[in-house]
Amino acid sequence: MDVASCSNYNYQDPNGVSLSFVYNTGSAWTILSRSFAEYCIIGWENLPRTLLLYYTNFVSSPEGYFQTVICNSKAYKNTTVNHDLHYITWDTPPKQHPRLLGPRDFRKMVLSNRPFARKFKHNNAVLDRIDRELLKRRSNHFTHGGWCSKGDGKHQTCSGLSDDGFGVLRPGAGARRLRTLLTKLTSKPNFSRRQSSLNLILRTTSPEIVQFTNCFPGEMAEIRRPEIQIKVNSRRGLGVGNIIHPVEIDSSPTPLPATATTAGNQNQTPSPFREIKHFKKWFPWLIPSFVIADTVLFIITMYVNNCPKNTVSCIATFLGRLSFQPFKENPLLGPSSSTLEKMGALDVGKVVDDHQGWRLITCIWLHGGLFHLLANMLSLLVIGIRLEQEFGFIRIGLLYVISGFGGSLLSALFLQSNISVGASGAVFGLLGGMLSELITNWTIYANKMAALFTLVIIIVINLAVGILPHVDNFAHLGGFSSGFLLGFVFLMRPQFGWVSQRYTSSYSRAGPKPKYKTYQLVLWLLSLILVMAGMIVGLISLLRGVNLNDRCSWCHYMSCVPTSKWSCNTNPVSCLSEQTGNQYTLTCSGSGKNETYLLNDPNSSQIRGLCSQLCR
Repeated sequence: MDVASCSNYNYQDPNGVSLSFVYNTGSAWTILSRSFAEYCIIGWENLPRTLLLYYTNFVSSPEGYFQTVICNSKAYKNTTVNHDLHYITWDTPPKQHPRLLGPRDFRKMVLSNRPFARKFKHNNAVLDRIDRELLKRRSNHFTHGGWCSKGDGKHQTCSGLSDDGFGVLRPGAGARRLRTLLTKLTSKPNFSRRQSSLNLILRTTSPEIVQFTNCFPGEMAEIRRPEIQIKVNSRRGLGVGNIIHPVEIDSSPTPLPATATTAGNQNQTPSPFREIKHFKKWFPWLIPSFVIADTVLFIITMYVNNCPKNTVSCIATFLGRLSFQPFKENPLLGPSSSTLEKMGALDVGKVVDDHQGWRLITCIWLHGGLFHLLANMLSLLVIGIRLEQEFGFIRIGLLYVISGFGGSLLSALFLQSNISVGASGAVFGLLGGMLSELITNWTIYANKMAALFTLVIIIVINLAVGILPHVDNFAHLGGFSSGFLLGFVFLMRPQFGWVSQRYTSSYSRAGPKPKYKTYQLVLWLLSLILVMAGMIVGLISLLRGVNLNDRCSWCHYMSCVPTSKWSCNTNPVSCLSEQTGNQYTLTCSGSGKNETYLLNDPNSSQIRGLCSQLCR
């Protein structure tokens, strides 16, 4: 019950009789049992009529009258359930008005097991879908039920039925789901917490509740546009925001005040699907932790780099040891390549010759510069948080790390002359996982083709950026491929029929449904085999010193396409040095460019930095 206030009042009737009662307010959408309605009209005490006089000139009396009666009546107190059977989502912020429901909310309405929902915009497409899939009603025709026949195929009639079944309503799928909801609400643990403060006015010991549960038509709806009350009763449907995840439903527009926040006045009712682990809504903490870790490692790398000590000129010298290398040496505003190599960058020579295989993992936590860090971390937050919320930190953490390893592995097989760093491969792994998740969970998405088209466009644009120089597109491709295959393994969801069946009474089950569809299991098995085989073959090839460029003469174009604006030369720079006193003349081995510098006892890091600036 949406309790806004619960205060004590003293009322004096015209005869001078005082009456004390507790004033309750809540939802105006209430369901009354027959016995309670009779009590309010021809009851055996004056409380309902006295309160009716009190509410005559009261603002929004429907939100308080029945709640106040039921909570103050000796006969009905503590016999009711705090629930209004409505599916409502509220604007955020400030959660004061119902949000308009649309096609993306359809599946979640069904999974909530609630027979009513609001609000709907006039002639919204979801109303037609309710008519078509839930009520089985064609345009301009009646809903099938105990009073209406299907007619001759062209016309429907609601008269002329004379058999023994005339007017008899039998429970359908919607009634069974409603029974599931009411059974949960009236169970001892839930009922004891929700007594007294009401939206649903039902006596749990009276025959009315049994009659209501078993004879709820499940095939009829009372439709009023622009606002509508519906009985959602189909196990078919699509998603909320493209995909449905049956989690708890917030049914309260405002929080309870301090006077009403007791164990017996909870303002939220869990969905029957709340405990299903496959659809649990996770709190995202791992992805933000990755962002923090990468940022801290970048700061540590800049501290180790110590540009003022090891380089003649630096950018942002006011940062002291954290200042950046010259722009010509590192256009991304970051450390030198020698510092990155010291911190664990991917160096194929060290992996193969010195057996430092750990660099395949450590390189994904390092970044070449501030711009590089910002681009990757923003992408990681946008993509990763959503995935972690839906699938949890274990699966997304494994997907991230294994995809990063796959990206490093492919990069090492193609780019063997330069070092490589960055979380791009792992981020592209998450993108690949999103694509495979869309495919393997295809049946629970709304607007399937629109979602697929949007995701493919995003992926293509990001991969196209990889053809620029100094961008390791092989890490992107390796991470994306690994994540795409791992998505079929880690991100598979059970089909909706199986989820719905678990919370349907056994007597109403049409037959056991498999947890996963056949195509999901086939994709799971093939992907697991491919990803394991690819990782093993790639790692063996790398440790044997295989260079895939020797077997694919055109593959280098996948990482960089040369144009008149830039060159794709990735050969490491080297210089010849001549010293005369404190004068050092450096000559670039590749281009022949030379430059003379005045240096006092330069170290090797300073010489390498000047050489890098000269040759680029």
